Amino acid sequence: MSAVPQGISREDWLQVLPRALVAGFVKTDIDFQRKGEMSGTTATLVVIDGFTVTVASVGDSRCILDTQGGVVSLLTVDHRLEENVEERERVTASGGEVSRLNLCGGQQVGPLRCWPGGLCLSRSIGDTDVGEFIVPIPHVKQVKLSNAGGRLIIASDGIWDAVSSEIAAQACRGLPAELAAKLVVKVSKHFTAVVKLSHTSMVCLIVLTI
Repeated sequence: MSAVPQGISREDWLQVLPRALVAGFVKTDIDFQRKGEMSGTTATLVVIDGFTVTVASVGDSRCILDTQGGVVSLLTVDHRLEENVEERERVTASGGEVSRLNLCGGQQVGPLRCWPGGLCLSRSIGDTDVGEFIVPIPHVKQVKLSNAGGRLIIASDGIWDAVSSEIAAQACRGLPAELAAKLVVKVSKHFTAVVKLSHTSMVCLIVLTI
């Protein structure tokens, strides 16, 4: 947050906040490089100021907003190459290659990946070994809630591989935040077992009531 000028009004602070978050993500990525870290991470950062919510994210962790009226909104963008056409176009326009893993005999398997490196995501923090096509610049969205407020559900990809945003929101409505978080994780693990998804993803969930 050091990128935010000191002594400015609240309105000006909210206006410059998105740029400050971008700068913070980029600085964190540089810090990873300086420390020699080779394995990176997705990240979703949420700043709540009154009824204004600002979300910055890279990768496929996700933040959704469930309003009191039952409308579920996605506040992040998934940076999976398999699903994000704009990111595929950005990578290839920059000189990177987007394709699936090639097995012997030319058979292609698995999700779309960025080469070199073979990462399935187009944006992350700290993936210093996959070339310049994977960038730490986050998608930033700022929304102003109504006086009725709402609930934020922030979780890693393990949750969203198992359940939709709507199912996650429905599972925790009317519950205290801590209990809701545990229930959504439980529901996600149930769906994971039913459809036999991989358990390699770390499932982490935070539910905030505004």
